[in-house]
Order: sequence, then C-alpha cells, then structure tokens
Amino acid sequence: MTRVLVSQLLIAAALLVNTCTASAKPAVLASDIWCPYVCDAQASQRGYVLDLTQRALEIAGQKSQFEIQPFLRTLENGRQSKVDIVLAVTAEHLKEYELTSSHSIIGRYSNDFYVNKSDQWQYQAPDSLLTKNVAAIQGYTYGQVLDDFLPTLPSLYLASGKSPLEMNLQRLIKGRVSIILGNRHVIEYVAAEQGLIPLIRYAGSEGEAMPLFIGFSQNAVQEGLLERFETGLKLLKQSGEYQQILARYHLSF
Repeated sequence: MTRVLVSQLLIAAALLVNTCTASAKPAVLASDIWCPYVCDAQASQRGYVLDLTQRALEIAGQKSQFEIQPFLRTLENGRQSKVDIVLAVTAEHLKEYELTSSHSIIGRYSNDFYVNKSDQWQYQAPDSLLTKNVAAIQGYTYGQVLDDFLPTLPSLYLASGKSPLEMNLQRLIKGRVSIILGNRHVIEYVAAEQGLIPLIRYAGSEGEAMPLFIGFSQNAVQEGLLERFETGLKLLKQSGEYQQILARYHLSF
C-alpha cells in the first residue's frame, strides 16, 4: 500500500470520526494582518498559518471562519472566548491572555531591525537604539530584553490597527522614523509587495528566534477544537500537504 493511499485512508477515517463530533458552528479564527503568517483572507495568498489552521480543522471535520482584528483586541477576545482561535502567538501571549497553546509549533519569530538603504547603522545592543527614532507594533512581544528596554526609549512609535507594519514601513521610507522593528520574513514580504525592497536594509537582530503557536480560548478547548486541530495538522504532515502549503510561501520549517 503506497504512502499516499495510507494518508488518504487516514484522512477519510478522521473525517468519519470527527464529522460526528465537530460543532456545526464554525470556529472563529482571528488575527491582524501579518504576512506571510496571516494575510487578508480575500487575497490570493492568505498566509501560511491561516492556510494550515483552516485546512487542519477542515480535515478534522470542523468548519471555520477568519476575522481580521487589531492584535490586542484579538488577544483580549481570545481571553474572553469571543473568538475561538488566535493565530501565531508567542508563549508570553498565551500566558498573559490565558490561552491554551497548540502542541505543535507553527513557526518562529525573530526580532529584526531594518533601516533605510543609505543608513549604515547596525544593531549591536539595546543601547544602540537610544539615539534613534524606533517604530514597533503595539501589543507585540519582542522578548524580555526588548520588552523591558523599548519603553525607556526617548523616541518610540507604536503602530496599531489592521495593517501596522505597512504604516511603519511608510514612516521609515518618509524619514519619520529611522528604524523599524519586526520579523524579517514579514517585513520583506510586505516591503516586496509595496516595491520597497530596494529602499530598505536589514540591520541585525536581537536574541534567538521565538517559537509561535496557535492559541485556543477556554471555550474552544472545551469544545475539542485543540484536539481537532492537532489531528488535522498531523494528517497534513503525513500527506505532504503541510510542506506544499509552506512551499507556496517559499518557507520551510
């Protein structure tokens, strides 16, 4: 029996079992825009985390719908079980907002600095930020070192809303800030879409990359969404579809 046939049988078995148990009400997934992790659901590329999560739930017989929300609101709505699943969160977010973590790591997040192409500044340590205008994103966790240090900066801009990175990139290009902080994959993905890659430069990173998880509300856990997600994700990996989804975003984890 071929590996493909075995995977198909496993998927069929999972569908048979979970169709009887999955809730008829769609699970509500939420996040802000954070391509290539999470993108606009109406775009040709919806983000690999969104694709993997919805596909894993679908295989397990669970319908879902996606809502774009500012990140802090998404986290708070997860804590209050106003949404079922918060996409791509760190361990710190899970703890602070009382969300239950997926067993599987869904990706990794690094803290990377970008400047204008002509700027020769290079990140060495937090102190090297003191004389700079820095832009980050409201509600994001950047690790203990930066989370403790950023509030002490004399000039810090925190973007919020549905597309905060686009806002920060425009501020960088227009000279309103001198440094933007974020994830390298995300910054370069968004910058490429806007034709800004020739205008920006990677200027170093702080610390090690942090694992990302899927966060489940208390109600979602009680309704079995965590187990369905993990079952579906396992089947995606066994069938090879998991790597196919990553490949569409030129990623490999």
